[in-house]
Amino acid sequence: MNSQKLGVYIASHKNAIFLRLCLLQLAAQTRRPDVVAVCENGHPFKFRPLVEDVLQGLESRGTLIRYLHSGASMVSPHFHMAALGMLLQEGCDLYTKFDHDDFFYTHHLAVLEEKVRGYDAAIGRFCEMLIQPLKGYGFIKPLFDFGVMNPTGGMSDACMFNRAFAEQYMADMKRMVEQRPDGIEDDYVMGKVTMPKFKVNAFRGAPTTCYVTHGANSSTPAAAVSEFERQQKENQCPSMNLSAPTVGPQLSGCL
Repeated sequence: MNSQKLGVYIASHKNAIFLRLCLLQLAAQTRRPDVVAVCENGHPFKFRPLVEDVLQGLESRGTLIRYLHSGASMVSPHFHMAALGMLLQEGCDLYTKFDHDDFFYTHHLAVLEEKVRGYDAAIGRFCEMLIQPLKGYGFIKPLFDFGVMNPTGGMSDACMFNRAFAEQYMADMKRMVEQRPDGIEDDYVMGKVTMPKFKVNAFRGAPTTCYVTHGANSSTPAAAVSEFERQQKENQCPSMNLSAPTVGPQLSGCL
């Protein structure tokens, strides 16, 4: 029996595939979340029917589901604030974010819960990275130092924090959006504004997450573009035998 009430918040946008993948990974965690809050926004159609079976599976194991749909497009950090706010309403003790387009290994929540003990927040510095261009093939970096590029000093998806931190983080986001109504990245607020006020365990160890840059995400599209350009220059497609006879139209480069 877990003594701490653990909440996971998810902001989902215009891709039901990402949402379903995210929730399936959450359902596979060895440490069951007590509350899951989803803020789905940016499109008129509700994707919940496409993930209802996964949500029901979580509920059958004792997880409370909070689900919000908005047809309006929200800017960062409003969609995170909406989801995190639902967890605060449910009185969670521990909080963590699942970005809907990343990979989370089955022991992810259990590791973070262990690392946050004795601290206000814990964040893993390293992750794996899958660079998956919109065209071409995937390239994996098995150990990527996310701290060099993220203001939190680590992988923001590998961060768990207590209620005091969550309340301050929410207050900081509200204050920052008043100054920046056009939006501001949640990671910037957490890393530059909230974290300096708390005791944070920035730990090193085997990654529990894989960051996926696929060319359509706003944060790191350049990595996917440059990887595809590299593949084009090398003109290598490992899965294709370019010397074999071809039936139908010729293919140029990597698809």
